[in-house]
Amino acid sequence: MNIFRAGAIGAVLLTMVFLGGCSKEESSPEPQQSVTTSSDVKKEMGEAVQALKDYTYEQRDEYLGKIDEQLDRIDARIEELKEKIETKSDEVRQTFRERIDRLKESQAAAREELDKLRDSSGDAWNEMMKGMQDALDKLEEEYKSAAAELS
Repeated sequence: MNIFRAGAIGAVLLTMVFLGGCSKEESSPEPQQSVTTSSDVKKEMGEAVQALKDYTYEQRDEYLGKIDEQLDRIDARIEELKEKIETKSDEVRQTFRERIDRLKESQAAAREELDKLRDSSGDAWNEMMKGMQDALDKLEEEYKSAAAELS
């Protein structure tokens, strides 16, 4: 009886292993076809446009910040020039004070361009950027010329 019982248990286990290995293979479900509506497209386009606007405003703010920093650096360099001319002769001081006054006027014009640029709309932005760059270039060139003459 013991052998009979062991054989029966072995047969049951063997059957379970055999049937477990031959399980029915399930196929993956058919992918559902999604229907894209015009409102979905509009929504996605709106989100894309907003993301682009956010990116452009971010770039714009970064550019304005850099220009502001550049104007601050130029202002500091103008102040250094003012200090340097104090050790020069009266004639040189007078000449360079006039040049520094012109530099300050150019710097004020550049700051004014920066303010206009901050207030400009998207369409005027590129044109205003060119005006800003021209004002910075002029100021930088005037500074370099004055600094070179003073050295």
